Amino acid sequence: MCFCSIPYDLVRFFGGTMKSFWSMLSDNSGQLQIIIAIVALVYAYKAYRNVLNQIDISNKQTDISIAQMDKLNNERMFELKLRLKIRLGEQSIFLQELNDSLNLLSNRLSIFMIQTKENFPESFEGLKGLEEIIRKQIEQGWNITSEHLKINEKLEQNLKLSNDVGDMEEILDEVEQNQIKFKSLERGIKVNNNTIDNFWYPMHSKDAMKGMMKLHNFE
Repeated sequence: MCFCSIPYDLVRFFGGTMKSFWSMLSDNSGQLQIIIAIVALVYAYKAYRNVLNQIDISNKQTDISIAQMDKLNNERMFELKLRLKIRLGEQSIFLQELNDSLNLLSNRLSIFMIQTKENFPESFEGLKGLEEIIRKQIEQGWNITSEHLKINEKLEQNLKLSNDVGDMEEILDEVEQNQIKFKSLERGIKVNNNTIDNFWYPMHSKDAMKGMMKLHNFE
């Protein structure tokens, strides 16, 4: 056998083989398409399953996040309601004390003016302007305490109904801001009491004042 004929034989062999291969593909093209479609479906199904798994993981993470947020909101809501309940209770007591102080101031002012008119008539007219100013402040104080006692009572009743953290935070902030107003009212009462004392004590002793309160039914 001549070596020079080997390439030709190889070409003829492979050529015949390829021809047979393509002929086979042509004869079985329908089956091959089915096989390719099945393989494609398998890969598509795997991809679909991966997408479903990712969605499931995402949903679980979302559920966990929502649950955590709900828990945090519930804890925050409990904290706010507790703080508000305590603060409103303390504030209502303070408002009642302010109201009592205003009543006492009003009584002291009345007795002071009665004493002045009876014992120092020449000073009475000059002090009527002071009485008017203090009386106006007392009435404003009564309006503040009365209004906010009602507001606080209503807020305490509504605590159980509200479940919005934002609303609770706004209410707590408003309650704290009101406390500044009440402290200012307390200082005003002290100033007015000191003003009366500055006029009263040079003219009367404490015993005389006490006796006059009893005489005029202010005690």
